[in-house]
Amino acid sequence: MNVPFFKYQSIGNDFVLFEAESVFDYDLPTLAIEACERKFGIGADGMLVIDRLTPNRLELKMYNGDGTEDFCGNGLRCSIQHAHSHMGADSNVDVEHLGRLVKGFVHDTGSISTVLPAASFDPADVPADYSQEIFEQSLTVEGTELHITSVSTGSTHTIIFVKELPDDDFFFPISKALEVHPLFPERTSVIWTRVDSARKLTLRIWERGVGETLGCGTGSTAAAVVTMRRDNHGGPIEVVNPGGTLIVEAESWAKDMLVTGEAKLVYGGAKILRLAPEQVTFPSPVGV
Repeated sequence: MNVPFFKYQSIGNDFVLFEAESVFDYDLPTLAIEACERKFGIGADGMLVIDRLTPNRLELKMYNGDGTEDFCGNGLRCSIQHAHSHMGADSNVDVEHLGRLVKGFVHDTGSISTVLPAASFDPADVPADYSQEIFEQSLTVEGTELHITSVSTGSTHTIIFVKELPDDDFFFPISKALEVHPLFPERTSVIWTRVDSARKLTLRIWERGVGETLGCGTGSTAAAVVTMRRDNHGGPIEVVNPGGTLIVEAESWAKDMLVTGEAKLVYGGAKILRLAPEQVTFPSPVGV
């Protein structure tokens, strides 16, 4: 079938977006693997499928490029932008996403804010195979001692504060090994974080199921949350991703997070799907 799609990006994190009615009879993890493949597919970090439940309420499913389902902050903004610009939604849009209801708002400037539920450091929520919170704990990975903090902002993130962001020779092997460390039964994204000031962070990002990306919404939120808790202050905090900047605001680390950034339509088109579900195998789902 010739299936219509839309290509979106938010802070450099790119997605193939399908409206649910176009792909209702497809196996979605398999579709994600095909659509996100950058040589023979459309090419993206992840895939979004949105279903309009009411004029201003959506259901969002997001899949990483390896077919695993996840919770996605940048995907939320892209879905809200699509609903507002292509589906007739007004400036207030609610999104049901992986068991959470997220409220979104499109500003007159074009930026989009979402309200993410309070983060959790509980190992059962992260999830992490550990008896207590992983907060500035020491962990040796590939012979290197790291000081890590792990938190869920809807997706699993491990924050590592560094004086300088790692170069490729360090970033790739350590990030890959930490993603699949036995401590994390559903894997973890790795957010390398440089503190530029009390109100500004700069990141280098390794996303589980994807690899290095230019931006991560839930990862930016996680870095801000950990900074708020570590330094005992609230937001706003400017979080600079390689592909763009988000503003994360909260009264404290234990409160809901207001995350503001942009989402842009790159192009639209139609894709002739080539793989049947039985031709592809994919990992078990991860996330909450």
